Amino acid sequence: MGILDSPYLSFLNPINIYLQIIGLVIQIMGLIIIFCGLILYLIAGKIITKEVYSKATEERKMMTTVLYAYIRHPLYLSFILIPVRFLLITLNLLSLFYFIIFTISIRSDEECDREGKFTFVTQEVRCEEEYMKKIYGKDYEEYMEKTGRLLPKFRK
Repeated sequence: MGILDSPYLSFLNPINIYLQIIGLVIQIMGLIIIFCGLILYLIAGKIITKEVYSKATEERKMMTTVLYAYIRHPLYLSFILIPVRFLLITLNLLSLFYFIIFTISIRSDEECDREGKFTFVTQEVRCEEEYMKKIYGKDYEEYMEKTGRLLPKFRK
């Protein structure tokens, strides 16, 4: 039995050092995602508040500037990133369960015939896109071709 087998000195074992470095890198990635997700949430929330919630329904225009020039649903993306960053920071598989639960929401309005049922955030996005197609028609379909749903679309 070597000295590195001691539970008090196991951090000196080269294998443990590499695992600790990998874990630290993953946790730093989680912190970066927290920062980016928070900025994404604040910017998207400010845009929606200014352009949607502060105006009457007939005055609302389709948002295609700032974040919305690249991603159709930046606010939903920030909702998905919340549990991902917890998973990366805690390095705990229970956080994966939290990710699944957190990305499920309860539908309370009548669109898409899901009233009061559990749906995933991605289903919410599709439902909202159908609603937007009804409101903005061809303009929204052209916008969909130019932008990505949750991640920027790479143009050729």
